[in-house]
This record gives sequence, structure tokens and C-alpha cells, in this order.
Amino acid sequence: RLAKVPLSHPIFSKVYPIKTVSVKGAAIEPEFESVEHNGRLVFLFTKQDYGCSWGNSCCTSGCTGVTQEDSYRMMTNIAVQALTE
Repeated sequence: RLAKVPLSHPIFSKVYPIKTVSVKGAAIEPEFESVEHNGRLVFLFTKQDYGCSWGNSCCTSGCTGVTQEDSYRMMTNIAVQALTE
């Protein structure tokens, strides 16, 4: 069962402290849901688009996702958490 990941979870502060992400110029709270097993994240889901800006400094496909910098920071936190948990 999916449960909201609170902002106090290490994925929001493992390397970069993240309280908000920028989407179309607006600062919003990152929203993730997860499945945990024995206290570890085993599945992570978000409706926010973190992948659209990867590889392009300017999103030309009209995406409305998270900015490139915020996306890279969030994904860095998630990867480091997964590798060190």
C-alpha cells in the first residue's frame, strides 16, 4: 500500500536539503509515495515529472515537470539513500 513520504525522510536531505521544487516558476512541495518493507523504501512513486528535463537544458517538448537542477538534486538524494540504506 502506498503511503506519503514525509519531508522529514532522508531522501529529502541525504545530500541536498530539499523543501520545495520548482515547477513552471512555482515552488511546490515534492510529493512522493512509497512502499516500505522492514523500514526500507522498496518502491517510490511520484506524479511530478522529474525526468522530462534530463538531458536537455531546455525542455522543448512542452513538459511541465520539475526544473533540471531540482530534478538532479532530488534524484541524487534518492540514489545515495538507496546505496547507503
